[in-house]
Amino acid sequence: MKKRFLFFLLLTLALLSGCVGNGGAPATPTLPPLQPSPTAPPPTATAALTPTATPTPPPAPASTPGFATPTADLSAFFPVKPCISPSTQTAPIKGLNFKNAPTLLLKALNGGMRPAALNSLLHSAGIGNYPLAAVGVDLNGDHRQDAVVSIFDPNSKAKPPEGFMLFFLCTKGKGYKQTETFLEPATSVSWSAPTIQFAKDLNADGKDEIVAASAHCNAQGTNCVEKYAILAWQNGKLVDLLTNFPWQGIPNAVAQVTDPNGDHIYDFVVTTGGDKKLVWKYQNGVWKR
Repeated sequence: MKKRFLFFLLLTLALLSGCVGNGGAPATPTLPPLQPSPTAPPPTATAALTPTATPTPPPAPASTPGFATPTADLSAFFPVKPCISPSTQTAPIKGLNFKNAPTLLLKALNGGMRPAALNSLLHSAGIGNYPLAAVGVDLNGDHRQDAVVSIFDPNSKAKPPEGFMLFFLCTKGKGYKQTETFLEPATSVSWSAPTIQFAKDLNADGKDEIVAASAHCNAQGTNCVEKYAILAWQNGKLVDLLTNFPWQGIPNAVAQVTDPNGDHIYDFVVTTGGDKKLVWKYQNGVWKR
């Protein structure tokens, strides 16, 4: 009896001391297995952001020498419609030369060729005047596009070469019609083909005027003089609104138009070789000094 009691006592002490079944080492409590954590969704793949190159705008075309555009112009408030539905025709005009240019240019305009395209073609053909050979304008205030073209004769012996300025008026429903040819009146000297200096409404009458310049140089091309005209369409014909301009021309002349008081009526100013300024102001329908 004592032996059995002693056995249970020893067994109880062994269990309390944690010595049973572990070779004397403390028993490690068995823990329930850890449940796996819910798998987090994989991070959304973010595409590598490649900076989109911002296209660099093409450089603004350099202003064409001798052709200045007034910054304030009433014609901006009167949109001009094409005379003929514009086409994308830019192919060279077959047989285009100085002699037959008027006929072929009229045909091209009535085929929908735009003045800007004509400008390029005339320069390529070697007869387009510089800096501008063709421009679209509204000469008679009907809000339809007319065209003015300046060409020179490459066979001319004059310096600069002779030529003329052509005016093509848009007629409602009938397309273009060549209405006028302008060149400086013949004198003892040969005047060059008139160049387009300005093409804008200069007197706020809703119609565009053309400032044209013609030059004459000596045989060596070292001494040159220039003449100017301000051409307008009035009463069905082309007239020169510039009065009292020296008939012999001005040496080393540079022309500009200015609007000093902001009334949209421009002064015409010519600076001479000696930095002297000659000013014509618009008065009673003409420009007077």
